[in-house]
Amino acid sequence: MLNKNKRETIKSTFLNLVNNSIFIVSVKQNANTPYLSSMQCRSVSLKNLEEGNTKGQRLFGNFTLQYPDFVEVDDLNRKVVTKHSQDKCFRVWDLGTYEMLYVLRHDYLYEFKICNGVMLLMFDQVDNSMPMTILNVHTGKPIMNFCYQKQEDLEYEFLEQYNEKILIKYRDKPLKIHDVLTNKSSTVKNFETPEAFIFVYEKELFLSLKDGKIRLYSINGDIISDFGDQCVYSQESEPQGQQ
Repeated sequence: MLNKNKRETIKSTFLNLVNNSIFIVSVKQNANTPYLSSMQCRSVSLKNLEEGNTKGQRLFGNFTLQYPDFVEVDDLNRKVVTKHSQDKCFRVWDLGTYEMLYVLRHDYLYEFKICNGVMLLMFDQVDNSMPMTILNVHTGKPIMNFCYQKQEDLEYEFLEQYNEKILIKYRDKPLKIHDVLTNKSSTVKNFETPEAFIFVYEKELFLSLKDGKIRLYSINGDIISDFGDQCVYSQESEPQGQQ
């Protein structure tokens, strides 16, 4: 058991191979204010776990983490990102040492995406433009600023980043892959907003999962394989009669 006591509810765990530990995010049960419980993060070494010690080292204790705040582990770049609504900022930490590297503070910053070596910051829309910034994820220094022209009266339902490329899809519209360096775009027709999405960075490919169907695309939007329309089912979604 990873719980320190009966009041602790573990929200997520991560096997941190950078420093051979388990990264744990938990909350203490509070019947009066279940949605206002402060989150706590701690690191427990694998050696301590073998000895039955689950207490570990408390992390980020000088800062408040409270709903709707969150903690995101980025093992690709060896970073941890924490959102602090009370301070109106995001903080970026080293995954190996848990030292704070830099703070992202902006009144209109509402979302971020992390890719290999870079981070995409997205800001509140201005007229029909969506301001964005690409920065170095290791230093926090901006690489470039740009605006993506939003299609009027359309709501986007999918947005991802792959290095200099932005993948964006508006409701009932095809997927667009926009290169921010060349300002050129390509269109992917018949692309349904996926339930799950994975970049294969080494091959410059991405996988999408929708209704049990997996499709493999190049980063330019060319479909590589649909796996013969084979379907993937979990135990919960497996059709009746199929074993």
